[in-house]
Amino acid sequence: MDVDPAPDPDPEVTSPPTATLAALLRAAAAAEPSHDAVVLPGGRATYAELLARADAWARRLHGLGVRPGDHVGVIGINGLEVVAVLFGIALAGGVVVPLNPRYRAAELAHVVGASDVVVLVVDDAVAEDVDFAARLVEALPAIAGTDPWALAVPQAPALRHLVHLGPQPPAGMLSGDAVEAVAPAALPAAVVGAVAAAGSRDPAVIMYTSGTTSHPKGAVLSHESLVGSSTTLAERRYALGPDDRLLDPLPLFHMAGMMGLVGSVACRATFLTLPRVEAGAVLAMARAERPTIAFFGFSAIALAVLEHPDRRDDDLAALRILHTNGAPEALSRLQRGLPHAVVLNPYGCTEIGGMISLSEVTDPLEARLTHSGRPWPGVEVRIVDPLSGTPLPPGARGEITARGWSLFEGYHGDPAATAAVLDDDGWFHTGDLGSLDAEGRVEYVSRLKDMLKVGGENVAAAEVEHLLMGYADVVVAAVVGVPDPRLDEVPVAFVELRPGADVTGEQIRAWCEGRIASFKVPREVRVVTEWPMSATKVQKFRLRDQLLAERGA
Repeated sequence: MDVDPAPDPDPEVTSPPTATLAALLRAAAAAEPSHDAVVLPGGRATYAELLARADAWARRLHGLGVRPGDHVGVIGINGLEVVAVLFGIALAGGVVVPLNPRYRAAELAHVVGASDVVVLVVDDAVAEDVDFAARLVEALPAIAGTDPWALAVPQAPALRHLVHLGPQPPAGMLSGDAVEAVAPAALPAAVVGAVAAAGSRDPAVIMYTSGTTSHPKGAVLSHESLVGSSTTLAERRYALGPDDRLLDPLPLFHMAGMMGLVGSVACRATFLTLPRVEAGAVLAMARAERPTIAFFGFSAIALAVLEHPDRRDDDLAALRILHTNGAPEALSRLQRGLPHAVVLNPYGCTEIGGMISLSEVTDPLEARLTHSGRPWPGVEVRIVDPLSGTPLPPGARGEITARGWSLFEGYHGDPAATAAVLDDDGWFHTGDLGSLDAEGRVEYVSRLKDMLKVGGENVAAAEVEHLLMGYADVVVAAVVGVPDPRLDEVPVAFVELRPGADVTGEQIRAWCEGRIASFKVPREVRVVTEWPMSATKVQKFRLRDQLLAERGA
């Protein structure tokens, strides 16, 4: 296996070398102007072209009154114009607020109002039968009856303008041409100076958490957090360089998409992405563009690509690293299917900069399958007793806590929620169950709340899911607890099968018997083809609600 190992961590490093988002793109365009920066099906842009498009958006936003420190939202799918807008906001000195286009009207209304965006750029694309502009008007009906140059939306008092990327904007929205008419020929020197003087701890983005159990919360990430974590990932774990092509189909409103983009720009590599995550399209991109790194993020995506019936033997032949999380059984299946690449396993969440550890190419196979590597230099991880907060020794499982330069600044406009997860000593309490091994590698087990109480016995949903993933035809598994009159709660499993599999849920349930304690065996296994999703996570509470509704509970 011909893989260059990442540099050894420097124990003296307490924070990464950090540029702002704006400085990052300017440096890449100066160093590699003609090198491909971003490639999508049907379109690409060099670093010089991307900077020119981003600068155009910075001027348009300034013409609309955006000033350094203002919040500017973007709602849309991955595309060249959306990437240009993201960097354009940074060049104008704004704080990027990417919004999830899957939000329903109530969620969208909440986030637009809570985020204090002054301008919102709306993609003209229609994806998964969702017209983003129409969804926005459904969420905020006042838009349709308001002058787009003097927007007045009671639910979002900070919002001044909506910009539509299409040539014929809906009522209440401005077209790109209209906005171009008010753009200055160049950004004022005061704005350029303010952007250049921005500090590493100034806000770069507000990333709204997935909201699997409640309204999304806006995690404020500094330039140091976003750029530092993305650069550490790219340089220290990928050893990324200009010759690399990083394939990341994950959405840019999620940290897994944003980190791939920012890390690629930091290392002057080429960022390959797609408007949506679909295994066949991912394979077509791989076939055409020969990626060396695949940032698939989630084993369900990676397995769907690897086991797609259209995959050719050489589609992924250029890969040297596959970056994806998942149960050990899923990671083992991926490693067997891609023996020429190294499967690396991440740990992170939005509030800690997206990611704080990733296994290294030099880690033993077993460590890569079960653990997520050591934390970034300068970031501390500690395992504590969930009830007492007492630190636990290596190997003991408890709550994963973290502190250091990668942490977020807090939840925008929600000091109570911030105080609930950040203690007085600066430790962020992740709510995740895990451990550290003797070498300091992070093991993630499950969410602490993802525990069932079956007849007084604790059952980790992740343990049952890992077992189910060991069944040859199961690609994804999710386990939830439902009320039971005798045992208080029992597990029920939902599984997605590989294409062409001919097996029933009852056969899978019977296979579990004898492989796990009887009280952990799912009382029912349901085969599904679609999942209720947030950005990238299965919304288990919706699966549970479905079961409860069926049972009249």
